[in-house]
Amino acid sequence: MSVKRVYLDNSATTRVDDEVARAMLPYFTEVYGNASSTHQYGQQAKQAVEEARAQVALLLNADKTEITFLSGGTESDNLAIKGVAEAHKDKGKEKGRHIITSQIEHPAVLAACGRLEKDGWRVTYMPVYSEGVVRVEDVREALTDETALVTVMHANNEIGTIQPLKEIAALIKERRDAGQKSLYLHTDAVQSVGKIPVDVKELGVDLLTLTAHKIYGPKGVGVLYVRRGVRLASQMHGGHHERDRRAGTESVPLIVGMGKAAELARLQLAERMKHAAGLRDYLEEELFKRIPNISRNGDPAATRVAAFRISPISISITSKARAFRSRSTSKAWPSRQARPARPARPNRRTC
Repeated sequence: MSVKRVYLDNSATTRVDDEVARAMLPYFTEVYGNASSTHQYGQQAKQAVEEARAQVALLLNADKTEITFLSGGTESDNLAIKGVAEAHKDKGKEKGRHIITSQIEHPAVLAACGRLEKDGWRVTYMPVYSEGVVRVEDVREALTDETALVTVMHANNEIGTIQPLKEIAALIKERRDAGQKSLYLHTDAVQSVGKIPVDVKELGVDLLTLTAHKIYGPKGVGVLYVRRGVRLASQMHGGHHERDRRAGTESVPLIVGMGKAAELARLQLAERMKHAAGLRDYLEEELFKRIPNISRNGDPAATRVAAFRISPISISITSKARAFRSRSTSKAWPSRQARPARPARPNRRTC
């Protein structure tokens, strides 16, 4: 008897949508110019990049000048955290600056913060308690006059809880209004964009990370949203690409794919949310009926994306799952690679 394999690991990566693949193909063999070149071939490629930038901006309710293309979520997190730190550290004062993050961030966030700790920065790692949510009161208490950045994920990839970003943004605005101008909020929204509405203006964030391969786009391309006026030190040095934020020849086919994936995510959002939530609720209900002595992690009453985790097994379903698919008990992480030290067990994903 043949065994039918199914895939339940869309929190780790998704299949490239057929429309996305078709949109990318001409940019491998027909429109193959360098987007930085001034001749016709280059300008055709540049136009495709700018159209993709506009599609991502529409998805986030941002201005297209605030969209920076790069290689994925990990690079985006690093540019946001290290870029803000380098751009805003006190001259002549190498030590003593402060960052706030949570204990359940992706390793890219935790490792970037750990790198800055070695350089003399102080990092506060906020707990999330049994409900899986950062408490706004804890953030308020942790903020100091030296805090330069708060970085908290938007949605958790294992239990689906959504963090109170709007409330955290309000705390930061209070301090800015009181004179602490160089204080910013970054969120890793890789697990929320394309699955729930994400509006950067409504959330009040200054920087936001997303990646294409979580929303039925290709691997190898991502975005950092940078609110207009935020100073950021480039971490990749070379040419003047991406408004001097990220040097390197643009991968036009991948960027086109990300733009198309963003367009489809925006147009199909309501349908995807309904479908994925239905799958999540059905699976959750059936598991509790059939498996004794299991419990749900996190607060079921909390707003969440279409993902959940139960003990002693964990299952995630996110977005546009056309059928029940193979499950993963932890997010993708290279099996033979040493994992960075961290204050608490983070969520794992490949970016």
